[in-house]
Amino acid sequence: MLFERSLLQQGQFGKWLFTAAAVFAVAGGILALFQAQFFSHIIHTVFLEQRTLAEIEGLFLWLGLVLLTRGILLGGQELAATHSAFQIKQAIRERLIDHLSRMGYLGEDTESSGEVSQVIIEGVDALEPYFSQYLPQAVVAFLVPPILCLAVFLIDPLSGFVFLVTAPLIPFFMRLIADVSERQTQRQWGRLSQLSAFLFDALQGLPTIKRLGKSAEMAERLAEKGDEYRRATLETLRTTFLSALVMEMLSTLSTAVVAVQVGLRLLYGWIPFEKALFVLVIAPEFYLPLRLLGQRFHAGMSGVTAWKRIQKLFEKDLDEPHQVKDLQSGEETGQSSIGFGKEIVLQNVTFAFPERRVGLQNINARLQPGTITVLVGASGAGKTTLLNLLLRLIRPLEGRILVDGKPVETIPLAQWWDCIGVAPQRPFLFQGTVRENIAFAKPHATQAEIEQAAKMAYADEFIVRLPQGYETRLGENGYGLSAGEKQRLILARAYLKDAPLLILDESTANVDPQSIEKICHSLKEHSKNKAILIVSHQPQIWEIGQRFWVLKDGRLHEMDHNEFESVYLVNQADFHKKVVTGRLQSVASDVDRRIEHAVSPGITQAEGILYPTLAQPHISTQTSSLWKPWLLQLWSLRAWIALAVLLGWAAIFSNVGLMSTSAYIISFAALQPSIALLQTAIVGVRFFGISRGVFRYLERLSSHRVTLDLLSKMRVWFYWALELRVPQIFGRYGSGELLSRLIGDIASLEPFYVRAIAPLPVAALIAIGVVVWFLTIQPELAWVAGGFYLLAGLFVLPVFYFVIVRLSSPNNALRGQFSERLVVFLQGLVDLKVNRRLAEFQRRVVASARKYGRGVFRLNSLMSLQGVAMNLVAYCAMWLALWIATLLVQAGAISGLSLAGLGLGVLVSFEAFLILPQAVQYFVSGKEALLRLSEIAAERREVSSDTFGSRTQTERFEIKFDCVHFDYRAIESNLPAWTNLEQAGQGIKAVSFTLGEGQRLGIVGRSGSGKTTLVYLLLGLFEPQSGAIYLDGKDLSQYDLSWWRSCVASCTQDDYLFQTSLRENLLFLNPNVSQERLWQALEAVRLADFVRRLPQGLETQLGEHGRRLSGGERQRLLLARTLLRESPMYIFDEPTANLDLVTAKEIVQNLISWADRSTIILISHQAISFEQMDEILVFDQGCIIGRGKHQDLLDSNEYYAQLYRENGSQ
Repeated sequence: MLFERSLLQQGQFGKWLFTAAAVFAVAGGILALFQAQFFSHIIHTVFLEQRTLAEIEGLFLWLGLVLLTRGILLGGQELAATHSAFQIKQAIRERLIDHLSRMGYLGEDTESSGEVSQVIIEGVDALEPYFSQYLPQAVVAFLVPPILCLAVFLIDPLSGFVFLVTAPLIPFFMRLIADVSERQTQRQWGRLSQLSAFLFDALQGLPTIKRLGKSAEMAERLAEKGDEYRRATLETLRTTFLSALVMEMLSTLSTAVVAVQVGLRLLYGWIPFEKALFVLVIAPEFYLPLRLLGQRFHAGMSGVTAWKRIQKLFEKDLDEPHQVKDLQSGEETGQSSIGFGKEIVLQNVTFAFPERRVGLQNINARLQPGTITVLVGASGAGKTTLLNLLLRLIRPLEGRILVDGKPVETIPLAQWWDCIGVAPQRPFLFQGTVRENIAFAKPHATQAEIEQAAKMAYADEFIVRLPQGYETRLGENGYGLSAGEKQRLILARAYLKDAPLLILDESTANVDPQSIEKICHSLKEHSKNKAILIVSHQPQIWEIGQRFWVLKDGRLHEMDHNEFESVYLVNQADFHKKVVTGRLQSVASDVDRRIEHAVSPGITQAEGILYPTLAQPHISTQTSSLWKPWLLQLWSLRAWIALAVLLGWAAIFSNVGLMSTSAYIISFAALQPSIALLQTAIVGVRFFGISRGVFRYLERLSSHRVTLDLLSKMRVWFYWALELRVPQIFGRYGSGELLSRLIGDIASLEPFYVRAIAPLPVAALIAIGVVVWFLTIQPELAWVAGGFYLLAGLFVLPVFYFVIVRLSSPNNALRGQFSERLVVFLQGLVDLKVNRRLAEFQRRVVASARKYGRGVFRLNSLMSLQGVAMNLVAYCAMWLALWIATLLVQAGAISGLSLAGLGLGVLVSFEAFLILPQAVQYFVSGKEALLRLSEIAAERREVSSDTFGSRTQTERFEIKFDCVHFDYRAIESNLPAWTNLEQAGQGIKAVSFTLGEGQRLGIVGRSGSGKTTLVYLLLGLFEPQSGAIYLDGKDLSQYDLSWWRSCVASCTQDDYLFQTSLRENLLFLNPNVSQERLWQALEAVRLADFVRRLPQGLETQLGEHGRRLSGGERQRLLLARTLLRESPMYIFDEPTANLDLVTAKEIVQNLISWADRSTIILISHQAISFEQMDEILVFDQGCIIGRGKHQDLLDSNEYYAQLYRENGSQ
């Protein structure tokens, strides 16, 4: 038995309802005795005593009352069990969310948000059948059979002995198979978790996958993962169904044994007919609880396996226990609490992650108000780790942090975080308006305060150009903004908090130098009475530093500005010396003016990929588009489908044959004929007893094979539907919502065929078969049976269908909302804590969980009522058929021999109809899932047509842009391309240039000037609205765009790192690269020594989004991956972001050397090594404002000359 103690303890949340369900079930089992007694007595009085209907009306009434009461008790049992499971699931889910909210820092050894969300949604839902089906059935199987066996013993000891001997065999074989099934179920759940993590990873990395031309390979991997899950599931199901087969065989053969031995004894007069018939009727009722327990064993096993997975989340470490209550109950942020007055001191602080040999060692430093402190050091030196220690996201292994002389632990976490404004290296931006994202740290801020903070961060420059300004909605992770714009938005958020300590972690790494100058002046103004700690590799930031923390080899050296210049900078190469004269003063008046006055809205375009506010998805809900992909996949498996339907019909018809033939044997034996006359019927009982189990086993295997094949194909189909709509799809849907559709909606299609489509033809075939059988006996009986079949199929089901549609239609949407909020909650957990929004977002997640849970509960409760209704229809059909048959026997129209067989045959035939209520539910949920999937597939592909040409080769990699225009607002408004392009405000305007094979092109420009847009156009992710792009003299649209992307090795600002090992990420673009070449690439990007220091080396797992790497390490890993592609063309978009200048100069030189014979496009704010470019394009507001070689631009273009000087490249 599957009685996991820790799981059973969860049942305390619904123990009273569970007890009520058990009582109802036992009472229903006891009533089965009265049902068998009244049924056998009616048959006896009509068949042998030949009494009239008027004489036995009371017996019929009593039988009807018992049947009605059993139906009501069954409904009570189902409702109580469903309600109990709902309460238990809700309690577990809320406890799990609460536990995750109290977890420590998520930087190390953490699963992906997709995998954790799958456990919280799918895993907890998997507990439903355990508590609503398996446990109640286990109680029934433990109590009801002994009661029935005792009753049979009192009437017929020999039959009671048969029951006693055969019944224990069922749980014995179930236990025998349980160990194998448990291991297989755990493997299946592991495969499902891996599939979920892979899907989430592939989903979030889809823009990178598509841009790199790896979509086909990823689709193949998805198919492989789906096939692995299919095989694991089928392996588990084979064992589970084998267990069910054994129990089916035991119960049916035992029933057959009882029927034969009772019939033979009745033949010789050793047992009265009424008692014999009673034993026959009670036999299925005796084995039914044990058989149902076997059928629900897989549900129980899945629940136990899911619980073990859930337990692992409960075992994760928490924050400091005494801080947790304060953290969650604290008021939402809005104002800084008591901060610090004098200083923050780090005393002998030491820390290292388990996998890192080098950590922070004996750090001693001090932070004081009114001082700008700059933290510098090589990439991966531990700068972000030191910030996390100050934020108390991790705790020192040794040493302590003092605030005004007191240990920082004495300050409640919530109060401490109120004292800190943070702009992290990886910004957390959620789906919402620009205003909401800025006000994230201070939700009750006024519009004036928000605009003031945006001006201080120079974010207002691009915000006022957005379609709806501050009310423009952003996609997930700031989709719709460039990297520099995202950073300025996060900086505005930190300013708005107005905390006494401001921490900036590489917050200007992707910002253009002109904007950095203004931000530097703003920081100096903001530093009065505030302590500012900045991590930066940029000399412009160093200029405003008053104190410097220099990290090297795990140790920190603290120095003032003069010492930093004389000691640290002198030791660097000459070109790193930053000399700035009068530059800050030249922008000071402009800074002051912008802070004091509002900026008038402009119409110039701000760079972004897509601003989703104006773009309303075009959804096609036509029936053809809804069903077409499903029907196409279904048609490809038509042979298996037909086989499964026939096997399902044969299994149920075998049960009808078994009960009817058994009743016939007993009835005929009561007349004491020659045994030879019973031989055929006895053989029939054996055949039907064996064939029922075999047919059911084969039907389950074939139908589930069909389903799993369908799901695997549908995942790949939906993946391609998403791929064709990248990148714009992420402006309209979050990854949590898409994951819900990719996993949840497709998973809800699993029972769509097995339990929604297939049962309908099976029920129809059973109804036809029984009606034809009855027509051969007496037409009146056929009318009765057919009438009730029509009542069940054409009245009961449609009524419940319309009710279910009303109840279930919001469920998938609620699930998607829950998934979306949950993923945002998990991915933004650290930002939510530091900005004191944890309690609010947790309440949102719990509210979504409750809405989703209540929706599922209402649906399951309705399902219980449907089951009761269908059972009552079956009872009424049997009762009326027995009534009509009695009249026909009295009239001599039929023989009394068939009376018992007819009654039992009608009752058993409704087995095919009892599962139809579930079929309706699964049909509705499957239809809703298909609708939601079709919504994505029906999205217009305005940004890129992805029309593939046939060309997959070219003689020369010569690129030509011929007066290319691209306007975002044209595609967002679903309008034709602008006719007056100069007034429209577009991504790029009239861009023309030629890039010959093997040439090097440098591109510079402000943030939002159109540089990344140009790359997306070149890669075919966007298509020009006028003008053309040529490759080797032919229009780019003539080429297979997937092939073209695979020919280009590109590394952009938002490239994705997969949640796999370091080696797998490096080999993503070129799996066949040699070990020697791999290490050469690591040496080229100065990452080889870091990898060698890792205990697991290349096998080190990177975590979600590469969270185990620093920003610089992450950037260098992406560059190494790009180099390993060995392509004829390389595109590097801001390759030196998050890198110190020494490393940046060396790496850029190595990139150029590596791609010496290839075409290179180098996009950079820093213009490093641009003197080696064959041509340089200077962009501003989507236009080329300068072009030429390096020295020519220094002489003729003031913007480029200033940019070059500011980056210390002279």
